[in-house]
Amino acid sequence: MKKIIVKVMCTLICSFLVISGVQAKGVFKFDKDLNEKGTVDSSRVIAGNNVTSEEDVDGISIIAANNANIKGSAPYALYVGNVITIESKIEKDLVVLGNSANISSDAEINRDIYAFVSNMKINASGARNIRFVGDTLDIRGITINGNVYANANEVLVDKNTTIEGKITCFDYTVIEGKNEATIGKIVEKESSNIEKISLWQRILNAIKSSISLFVVLAILISVLPKFKTKLEKEPLKVEESLKTIAKGLFVLIAIPIIALFTLCTGILAPLSLIVISLYAIICYISSGIAAYIVINKLISKYSKNMSPYISLLISVVVIKLIDLIPYVGSFITILFLLYGVGFIYQLVKSRVKA
Repeated sequence: MKKIIVKVMCTLICSFLVISGVQAKGVFKFDKDLNEKGTVDSSRVIAGNNVTSEEDVDGISIIAANNANIKGSAPYALYVGNVITIESKIEKDLVVLGNSANISSDAEINRDIYAFVSNMKINASGARNIRFVGDTLDIRGITINGNVYANANEVLVDKNTTIEGKITCFDYTVIEGKNEATIGKIVEKESSNIEKISLWQRILNAIKSSISLFVVLAILISVLPKFKTKLEKEPLKVEESLKTIAKGLFVLIAIPIIALFTLCTGILAPLSLIVISLYAIICYISSGIAAYIVINKLISKYSKNMSPYISLLISVVVIKLIDLIPYVGSFITILFLLYGVGFIYQLVKSRVKA
C-alpha cells in the first residue's frame, strides 16, 4: 500500500515536472557570484550571493541574491534579496521581497508593483498601482497612474509627486509632504481595533493550524518511514539550500500555470484537477517539512534520543510562532515554504530517476 501511494504521487507530480522540465532547460543558474548577459527564450531563475543580470528574458524572471543589480527586461519579474537595485524594463507586473530596494529612474514598470520590503525607493514613473508592505516607501518625484496601497509606517512624497488615484493606508501611517503632492484622495483605515482583533485571531488560528499541520505530518512520517529518514538525513548547506529554495520557487509558479493551461485547453483536464489538488496539499505541508528538517538538526545536536513526533511538534509550533512576527515572519515562512516545495521536487525527481 505504501509503495502504491508513493508511486501514484510520483507519477502525478512528475507528469507535470517532466513538462516543465522540457520548458525549463537552461532556466536555472546558481553560483556564489554571477554576472549574466544575453537573451533567454524562456523563464529564468538565478540565485547567488552577488548577482548582476542584464538578461532579456522571454518569460518570468526570478532572481534571488544577497546583493542584486538587475537590468534587462521581462514580462513578469520576482526579485528577492537583501539589497536590490532595479533598472530593468518590466512589461507587466513586478514583485519585490527584501530588506532594501531601489527602482532606478532608468527602470520601466508598465503595470503593478507588489513590494514586501523594509525600505523602498521608487524613482521610475509610470506604474499603474503600487501595493507596499514594509516600513518606509519613498515615491518622491514620480507619477503613479493608479493607486498606492501602503501598509507602512511612513510614505514620502513631495511637490513633484503625482498620484492619479488614491493612497490607502492606516491612520498611524505618516505621509510626509502630502500637502505639497498632487494626490487624488487619501484614505486612512482605523488600525487600533483591527490590530487587537487580528492579533487574537491570528493566535487562535495559529493554535488551530499547528494542531492540524502536526496531525497531517505525523501521519505522513508514520505511513512513510523512508520519507522521515530522508528528512532527517537532508544536509543543511547554504549553497544547496539556496538551490532548493530557487527550485521550490520555480515549481511553485510553474505547476499551477501548466495545470491551468491544460485544464483550460482540455488537455489532460482530469489529471490537471488532481495535480492542482495535490499541489495545494504540498503547499500546505511544505513549511512544516522545512521546519522539521531545520529544527530536527538543531535538536539532534543536544538530544539523540528525542522522539521524532516531539521534534515535529516543536518544529510546527516554531514555524507558526515565526509567522506571527510582522513582516519578517511572513518572509521567513515563505522561505520555509519554498525550501519544502524544493525538497519535495528533488525527492520526486530522484525517485523517478531511480
